[in-house]
Amino acid sequence: MNANLWRVLALRGQQWRNRAAARHSNRPLTLLMSALGVLALLGVGHLLAPDLLAPPEALATSQGVEADRLPPGQNALEAAFWLSALLASVLNFRVMELLFRRSDALALQPLPIRPSAFFVDRTLSTLTEATLSAAAASLIFVPLMWNGGVGAALASIAMLFGALWLGAGLSMCAMVLAGRQLIPDEHSQKGGPKLGGDIYGGSGQVFLYAPGAGLAAVVIAALFWKLLLGEPLRLERISEPFLIGSALLAGAWLFAMLTSWRTFAGHYHAMAARFREADSAEFQAVMDYQRSSFEVPQRLERGLSRGAALAYRALVLDGDRRLAAGRVGYAVVLVLAAVGLAVIETAARPGWAVAMAPTLMLALIINPWLRVSRQAGRLHSPTALALAPTDVDNAVFRLAVREVFFLALPFALLVALINGLWRTEPGAWLVALASLALATGLAAALRLLPQTRTRERWLPAGVTLILAALAGLSLPVALVVSATLIAAALVLPSPSSSPAAPGRSPA
Repeated sequence: MNANLWRVLALRGQQWRNRAAARHSNRPLTLLMSALGVLALLGVGHLLAPDLLAPPEALATSQGVEADRLPPGQNALEAAFWLSALLASVLNFRVMELLFRRSDALALQPLPIRPSAFFVDRTLSTLTEATLSAAAASLIFVPLMWNGGVGAALASIAMLFGALWLGAGLSMCAMVLAGRQLIPDEHSQKGGPKLGGDIYGGSGQVFLYAPGAGLAAVVIAALFWKLLLGEPLRLERISEPFLIGSALLAGAWLFAMLTSWRTFAGHYHAMAARFREADSAEFQAVMDYQRSSFEVPQRLERGLSRGAALAYRALVLDGDRRLAAGRVGYAVVLVLAAVGLAVIETAARPGWAVAMAPTLMLALIINPWLRVSRQAGRLHSPTALALAPTDVDNAVFRLAVREVFFLALPFALLVALINGLWRTEPGAWLVALASLALATGLAAALRLLPQTRTRERWLPAGVTLILAALAGLSLPVALVVSATLIAAALVLPSPSSSPAAPGRSPA
């Protein structure tokens, strides 16, 4: 165990050194973007501090809530809970990537390393992502300290770190136990897996629904953690119920990690093989299989050439199969957004911030442009016919717009229904229109900008910062700029496009 663990950690250290050396030329840009992100989060927290620290009288409602039962900072703790639930929904799907699909996991699987040592490496990777996510989100609540809310800031930061660490452990347990259901039981007389059916349907869908089950457990644990943190925030001291409840949550986390370790150590390679079996099929643009789905025209392929339409269909089929669970993540985000729009008061959520919410999610967390550009590389396999670069560019752009619509269009409808029709807030219809236009304008801007090695990785965040600055100054101006970008993207060709090579057919 120790030798295997040290070997894994040595390989991990070598990977970090190689990655740092490969990105040495991009280090100034990375530091600049990181500094801008930190300043942006601190600025948002400073602007929201008065509302997050609203006195109890401001939090009392017409339903008769007693003011003395709502201590200052309770609003900040509530916001931290919803933010941690949002981040946990994303981290929940990242656990599956870290365990089975990510490139470093695939590179270490064939090596003669015991699964128990590999589990330590995967756990460290998961907890690292959880810690970095919590640290970044905590920057929003740091300004509460210099606004007289030290206790509220500490409780909110503890909410984020505790919820995401709990989420990492519970998500790993849910994912590992789900994979265990596909492994034959050694002591079973039947000799087959615990669940019937093949890997592509029936029992194979366990990998699809496991993130949802894990997220449910995470949100319940986070809600319990929020209730515990409310005690010291209200009493201004550490109480015995808080200590007992924290010990119970710590015990649940240790039990989940121990269960994951035992199952992982005994069955990981079999689970990974089952996962790869369901994740290995690809859809090529010119193959004859899956004709029932491949030959059905897609809505967003209208106006594309024959080659671009074939490339778009291949990317849609491949992406929908690989990222079916991600649609559940979109649904979770939209449910949280609906609750936030219905519960949070108008003063605590400026219109420009609401309009920028889907754009920020797409650029900083989801980033479909990076995934689609990598996915498009499969279209150039030796078994496929040649496709013109312009066709691939057009297909990638349409697929990115499709991903934008998956989130931005339902979000805009939620803003129109909740804020416009139900709460009748002034300017709600403009915010709803801007939330869709800004996200689509981001996709249009990336279409117009020249292609570089880091375009899909860094440019979405950079363009989003510019759009956020415009929206903060004037939402109508940002709406006009987005509309101009969309019109230009529809008329002008992509600067990264190039004509097809001589003698090669575009389809």
